[in-house]
Amino acid sequence: MSASRLHEMARVLQVPVAFFFEGAPPTAGQSRTGDEAPSPVYVSDFLADSDGFRLVRAFTQISDPALRRSVVRFVEQIVGGDDC
Repeated sequence: MSASRLHEMARVLQVPVAFFFEGAPPTAGQSRTGDEAPSPVYVSDFLADSDGFRLVRAFTQISDPALRRSVVRFVEQIVGGDDC
């Protein structure tokens, strides 16, 4: 994934670019504090896919919280469960 694509995803999701590296093994000279939550791999895999990225971008543009919850419930029903 290119740096510009990563930067664009971070902008759309309104998170720092470092969000995508949470849980990554420390590099030389870095220490791990232990209070960082690892980011699930499926999240970065989903965002790396063009359809996933488009879905996230569209979803974040829904300003009505009740409508956003309805969309989430709808998708959970499609996949057959609420323990996604």
